[in-house]
Amino acid sequence: MDVAEWLRNSRTWAKLAGLTLVLSALFSFDFERLSPAAGFLENPVGWVLLALTASVLFGAFTAVSCWSGWRQWSAIFLVFYGVPYVLTVAEAPYIPAVLPQARVIDLLVDGAIIAGIFALVTVVAFGRSVAGTSQPPARLAMPGREWIWKFAAGGAIYLALFFVFGAAIYSPLAKAMDPSGYTAEQGAIPAAGLALVFPIEFVRGLGFIAFALPAVMALPYAWKRTGLGIALLIGVPESAMILLSTSLAAGLIPAHFVEVLGANLIFGFAMVWLLNHPDRLSLVHLPGPARLGGVA
Repeated sequence: MDVAEWLRNSRTWAKLAGLTLVLSALFSFDFERLSPAAGFLENPVGWVLLALTASVLFGAFTAVSCWSGWRQWSAIFLVFYGVPYVLTVAEAPYIPAVLPQARVIDLLVDGAIIAGIFALVTVVAFGRSVAGTSQPPARLAMPGREWIWKFAAGGAIYLALFFVFGAAIYSPLAKAMDPSGYTAEQGAIPAAGLALVFPIEFVRGLGFIAFALPAVMALPYAWKRTGLGIALLIGVPESAMILLSTSLAAGLIPAHFVEVLGANLIFGFAMVWLLNHPDRLSLVHLPGPARLGGVA
């Protein structure tokens, strides 16, 4: 059974509805302050739609994964916590006006709790119904020097995409949609912060690879299909959270959304291509009844 068939199953959508309710409830609470989340109260429909989208993406990932149990949990947690939360706050040193210290702490604390519980419920709902083996030894098996140059190359690719999308996509859109907001945003970046952009974005590229790596290894497909899955996992939730942001100028949000979604989708695919070269992602053949979490 493939993902399309999985989505046509009524049991799948019953579980997705429950998972969406759980994630919506998690989004609605500020765990760091032990109070309702202000952002959720301002746009509950948007957060519920994000919860549904994330539930479908990670539910499908879990259902087709060749991992099970804590390995599967770790793959979901690292992507869902690492990309939209950890890698977002990594930019705080050069955009302190958008990510002040209090906001950074909120994101790290709330994100860890949300991602941890969401990953657990997703594995319980859609994980494999029988014990399975982890990825075959040949999947992404490579010497240490290959890991080093691939991580370095991945960081460089992300850095290039960051500047290309910033200059060619974000800046023109932001200037057209909210010129005063764009000027204020750029002016709020301290001079000392500008020197940090290159190293921080390079390290963020390394972070994307590190956080996505378990998910790459858990998918049973060759590199193209794996690349599509990883691109969606690292691109859609983070960019959707930008649409719900309350810390960005409203006129700049669409431009940031297009920028981040486009760059992340391309980088997700490029990352998997890089890790695969040459032929490091062999296909994994799973037992039929266990393949999609018992959904038949």
